[in-house]
Order: sequence, then structure tokens, then C-alpha cells
Amino acid sequence: MLRYLGSLAAILFLGACENDFNLLQEAHQKKGNEEMVRDVVLHYTDSGRLEVLLKAPVIKRTLQNNIPKQEFTEGIYCEFYDDSLRLKARLTARYAIRDENKRLMTARDQVVLVSADSTRLESEELIWDEGRAIVYSNKFVKWSRGKEVGTGFFFQADQSFKKIQMRKTEADNIVIPGLGRDEE
Repeated sequence: MLRYLGSLAAILFLGACENDFNLLQEAHQKKGNEEMVRDVVLHYTDSGRLEVLLKAPVIKRTLQNNIPKQEFTEGIYCEFYDDSLRLKARLTARYAIRDENKRLMTARDQVVLVSADSTRLESEELIWDEGRAIVYSNKFVKWSRGKEVGTGFFFQADQSFKKIQMRKTEADNIVIPGLGRDEE
């Protein structure tokens, strides 16, 4: 899904409404092996269908030891859509980093994921594995929906958020439809 992020500069330039060179220079700055883009709005599509809307105040792209990385140093906001273009979930975090080669994006620092049914997941880290098409966290997580609340140390979902699993919960007696617990 984030495979298109590598072509970030091309998308920004092709999607620019104005041809003012100074505006493009302000939006995209390069210094050494580092590129910085400000006020980014990206639409990730597959076969013309919107899958993810990503917004970030700053994306810093670096190349170190031939490993391209993208850092969202001032936070990230994502909306995930299903095949019918219905909003499935929203993700916010104060920081994120993406390893282009491994196709992994790690969101950190006050990560909040809210699904369409208002189930809320909070953690200090959430990882999006594009190759396996999953979102997971091995860190402490807290989920809530209405008055139901639980905590645990493992969360995993497919990127469409249809199949959600949680293990090692502290509130094992609470069952949330769509949020199952693997057998240990």
C-alpha cells in the first residue's frame, strides 16, 4: 500500500496546482542526502481505487548506506478505506518512519487507531508491514469501545481491519466482536 511513497516527489510535482517554481522549492527542499517535503497529502490507490489518504506536515527522506528512509518528524494522519470506499480506520501518531526496502512503516509516540465502529486502539508503537498486508504492535496496547476497555501486549490486523487479533489480554472476560483472541 505504501509502495507508492517512494515516488513521493513525482506525485507532489504532478499534483501541484500551480507552476510557480518558488512554491515548489518551498515545498521540496534538498540538503546533502536529505530531501524534505512540507504539507504533504498523498492518495494511495490500487487500480484507481483509494486505499489510504496520508497527511503529514513534514516528510524527510534520507539515503544512508543505500537504505532509503522516510521520516514523518512532525506526525502523521492516515485514513484507510475498504473496496467500497468506506472509511475503515483512522491512524494518528506524533512520529513515523518508513523503511522503503523492507516496506515497513513504524508509527510511534501517542499512536491512536480508531476503526469505523469506534473501536479505539492506543499504543506507543504500531507497525504496518506492506508486504504481509498487516498492522501490528508487540508493545502495550489499550483498546476501548463504549464502556468496554481492555489492555494487552499484542495486536494484529489485516490492513483492511476485517481480521483483528489480540493476545495476552488483561481483560480476558471481555469479548469484542471483530476483536478476537488467539489461543495460546
